[in-house]
Amino acid sequence: MKTEKPGNVGLRTRSLKTASTEPRVPRGWHSRGYLPHFDSNDVIQHVTFHLADSLPKETVERLLAKIQQLDPNQRDIEKRRNLEALVDAGHGACWLRRPDCARIVQDALLHFDGERYRMIAWVVMPNHVHTLFQTLPGWSMNTVVGSWKTFSANAIGRLVRQPDKPLPRIWHPEFWDRFIRDKKHFASALAYIHNNPVKAGLATRPEDWPWSSAGNVPPGHAGLRTRSSKPASAEPRVPSKGHP
Repeated sequence: MKTEKPGNVGLRTRSLKTASTEPRVPRGWHSRGYLPHFDSNDVIQHVTFHLADSLPKETVERLLAKIQQLDPNQRDIEKRRNLEALVDAGHGACWLRRPDCARIVQDALLHFDGERYRMIAWVVMPNHVHTLFQTLPGWSMNTVVGSWKTFSANAIGRLVRQPDKPLPRIWHPEFWDRFIRDKKHFASALAYIHNNPVKAGLATRPEDWPWSSAGNVPPGHAGLRTRSSKPASAEPRVPSKGHP
C-alpha cells in the first residue's frame, strides 16, 4: 500500500526506503570514504550531496595529492573547502537544472519531514543539494541521506536515461556533513544555503530560486517554517572531541 502526503503525489513511502545495511542508530564519528562523518540525533547537520559527474576525477586526485602536504589538522578543512568550490563551479550534466528533476529531489527531502528528521532549510542546485536538518530518535543521518539519494536516483534516472542504455549513475556515493556548533554557525550555514543560487548567478534574490526553503513553501507543506527556523530552544549540542 502506498503512503502519500499532500504535495507529493506519486511519492511512495516504500520507495524511499534504502536497501542498504546502514544501521538506523547514529554511529558517532565514522568514515564512509574520503570524508569523515559525525552522526548523532543531538546535533543539527549541514549535509551536501552531489551528482556523480560534478567532480572531475583528475581534479579531485590533484587536490587530494596537494593537501597531503598540509598539517593533518588542516587537511579536512582544506579538502572540504576545495571540494565545495569545485561543485559550485557547475561541472557535469547538471540534471537538477531541469525542473522535473529538481522537484523530485525537493519532494524527497520533504516527504518524511517531522517523521524521520526535522528539515530546517534546503536548496537544490543544478548539480548538488544542500540541507540543514536534525534526525529524530531511531534514525541515522546515513539512513536518511541514503533514502533521499536512492529514491531520487531511480526517479531521475528514468527521466534522463538515453534509449537502449542502462540507467546512468546519478549521485556520487559520498556526502559532506558538518554538525552545527552554535547559533552563529547555524546562522552562517542557513545564509550559505539560501544564498547559494545568488552566488552562482542563478537568481537575483534567495527567495527567487524555486527549489529552496528561502522561497515559498511547496504545496502540502504549509506548516513548514523555514525563513524563521531556529535551533531547538537551547543551543545545539556540541559533540565531544574525537575527530578521526
